Formats: sequence, structure tokens, C-alpha cells
Amino acid sequence: MNILLITNSDPANEAAGNEQRTAALHRALCRCGTVYTLLPVKKPTREFLDAARRVQGLCLLPPSRWGLRLARALWRACFRHLPLPFVWEPARRRAFPGVRFDVVVTRYLTVAAETRAWAFGPCRVDIDDFPDESYATGLAKRHGRLRRAIHLWAIRTWMAWVCGHLEGAWATNAQRVGTLPGLPMVALPNIARPPAPGYAFDAPRRDVLLTVGQMAYPPNHEGVDRFLAEIWPSVRAAFPRLTYRIVGRGAPEACQRRWRATPGVEVAGFVEDLDAAYASALACVAPVDAGSGTCIKTIEALLHGRCCLAAPFAVRGWERETLDGSLGLHVYHSAQDFVDCLRGAVLDEATRTRQEAAGRAYAEARFGFEGFARQVRVGLGEHPAGR
Repeated sequence: MNILLITNSDPANEAAGNEQRTAALHRALCRCGTVYTLLPVKKPTREFLDAARRVQGLCLLPPSRWGLRLARALWRACFRHLPLPFVWEPARRRAFPGVRFDVVVTRYLTVAAETRAWAFGPCRVDIDDFPDESYATGLAKRHGRLRRAIHLWAIRTWMAWVCGHLEGAWATNAQRVGTLPGLPMVALPNIARPPAPGYAFDAPRRDVLLTVGQMAYPPNHEGVDRFLAEIWPSVRAAFPRLTYRIVGRGAPEACQRRWRATPGVEVAGFVEDLDAAYASALACVAPVDAGSGTCIKTIEALLHGRCCLAAPFAVRGWERETLDGSLGLHVYHSAQDFVDCLRGAVLDEATRTRQEAAGRAYAEARFGFEGFARQVRVGLGEHPAGR
């Protein structure tokens, strides 16, 4: 079976959480057939072909014409995050010429729309981030009631239009399965990169609470901002010896200045050895409260044998029975909740050790690659090509 994977990141890259999922999806698809990877680029000068890996960078946009540029500009001014398929057919035909694709898989609804992925063959989408959810938890907070209503109507209409061209989809959050009428969906939970062999689960701890993330992603740096404004002052007052360490590249300069000016905060930026950062941390913090999908960093923390204190949004998609604290995953709703979690579990070594062992065992069993690959096969097998 020939499979075309259309994605916005090379499967060889695994630096960020979204790239890790792309790489995992590529590996899983390789078990199902021969995979060709198409990376849409914005300019013909950036096109490339890596024949050995069957990876092609291709510009699908039509040659610039003033009318088309105006139409695109007007649409983007109104609905920046809802792309339309401005695809030039001669360019599309240059994608792996002579290869007939039995199935097409894309990462995200937006990628499917902007590349008109269904024109290459029967199409399935790894939705991951739902546009309506991303908007409702992010930009909607800055819009008035009327503007929110218009945007949500446009987003859901756009989603219905895209889904009308699809054969099936995967969703990271099992709670969203079945929420797009007429579209067969399969739950495909996130997985996270496990620690390297030899990782020191029992390494000496520093008095450090650790947050890891791609800080160029607004929900990540905005979540850290809110944590520092609403939670950290109480933590600092109750436990003056604790330090909050922020790891991840790309944070806006204004955020970095605010963070560095906050007592007890260490802005590490990019670190070469992420395992070492986890090993030395007392516990992890997942302060994300916007976006969509599920939060990879909660899984990553448990896989590294570290408790994770998470905002409610960061545990979306987790089963209710996993949120009682027994796995080291603690949900905080206020500064007092956070302080109580620290005092009652994280700072009590015996309790923390027991929870970390349980959380690690659960994460290894629940979020391993074999289960991920099995769900990919389910998504392909339940909705065969040419349905």
C-alpha cells in the first residue's frame, strides 16, 4: 500500500511535541505500507527532493497574480487560521509523479485544507488540535460576544466543509471522538519521548519545579505568565527555598524579561540534555490552559518518574480515575491547591516516591509506541481506501 503523509514538519525532526507526534505517526504508517512524505513550502526556491527517504518539499501555491493575492489577503485578514486550498494543479501533479496513493494522511485539518489533500487520494486526518477548541480557549478571550459568535460559526462551518472531504480521522482527545457528525473517528492518544537508557530515576533532586515546552507556542508562554502571576507568589511565600525553572526555546523577549525579574525563577531556555533537567527536578508543572488536543508534557513528566502539577486544561483527555493523585498527576485549581499538593505529596518523600513509581508504570503501559501504532492501524483498517 502506498501512503502519502502530508505534514508541516520533517519526520526526522523530534525537537518539539508536535514534531514527536509526526515522527511517531510516520513510523506507525511505515508498518502499514510504503510512506511518501510531502512537506508544503511557501516558495518554489525552497523545494527539494530527498529520494532516499521519499521526502519532497513542494510549493503548491499558484503563480502570483494580483487578484489571487488580494483574495488571499482578504480571507487571511478575516479568518487567519482557516486556510483555503489555493492549490495550483500543475504543482500538485509534481508530487511524486507516477505514484498512485491508496491512502493520504495529513497532520491537522488546516494542512488538509491548504493542500487540498483529498485530491491526492482517499484522505484521513490526524486532527490533533481542533480549531474550534483552540479558538475558544485562546483568541476568543480577546473578542467581544458578537465577534466570538461569528468566528465560532465560521470555524465550525469551515470544519464541516473540510470533514466532508475526508474518509476518517484520529483525535488525541478521546472525548472529542464522534463530535464531528458523519466523520468516522478513532482515538489516538499522544505519546511522549521516553528517557534515554541509563536515565537516573533516583538522581539527587534540587529544590526545583520544572516546566518544559516550546515557548514560542503562545499557550505555553501565556500559561507560564499566568502561573507566575497567580500561583507562584503563594508558592514562594510558603516554600522560599523552591526555584521555578523554565526550559524551552522561543519565549518572546518581553516574557523572558518579566520571568527573569521574578524572584525564584530561572529561565534556562534551550537545554542540550533534557533528561538531566528532569532528573534533577523535584517535580514538574504543566501550566497550560489554552490550545487543543492533549498535553504531551504531562506524559513526559510521568515517563521521567516525576510528579506533575497540572492546570485543569493540561489533563484534558485523561480518564477521571487517573486524576486522584495516586499516579503523581495532581490537578490544581488555585494557588492554595498548588501549595497543598506540594505540602501533602511532593515534599513528602515517601508519598512522592510511591506516586512516581505508579505514574511511570502507568505512562509506560498506556502511552507506548506499540499502542499508538495499533490505533493508527485501526484508523486505516476500519475505513478502507476507496470507501
